Amino acid sequence: MENQLINMPKGKMTKKEFRDLMKAVDKAASKVPGAIHGDIPGTLEHTFAGGMYIRKMTLPAGMAFTTKIHKKEHPYFILSGDVTVITELGMTRIKGPYQGVTKVGTQRAIYAHEDTVWVTLHLNPTDTRDLAVLEDQAIAKSFEEIDALEKVPEIGGKA
Repeated sequence: MENQLINMPKGKMTKKEFRDLMKAVDKAASKVPGAIHGDIPGTLEHTFAGGMYIRKMTLPAGMAFTTKIHKKEHPYFILSGDVTVITELGMTRIKGPYQGVTKVGTQRAIYAHEDTVWVTLHLNPTDTRDLAVLEDQAIAKSFEEIDALEKVPEIGGKA
């Protein structure tokens, strides 16, 4: 099972069912003593280059967590490791190296089977180094924010 994407049976969840599940998982996790909410100290590395923000996360084997809700499409790369990822499209096991694209509105539940290095690349047209500003640009506070964004037409007439 080297360098390949392994698809597991896809679930039959609707978008609403998946979102409700993610909210329930986040709520349950918030009650776990010692659970870390938000970015996990020591797992992130930030790099900036010519209008780009590169975010590298090193996941230790055995770690389970949910990601934030993405409001911008962007590429991601699993440089090494082995993870199970659950999204509204179903459950997939990915072994690095692998590359993919995060779509608008994506939230994931992730379990690292092995130490895993996951890198995301985000546009940073102002070259800011302020992580709070970058997060505000890339991360939605709720699925309702995503729904509102999807209803706003883009310049050029795309809806």
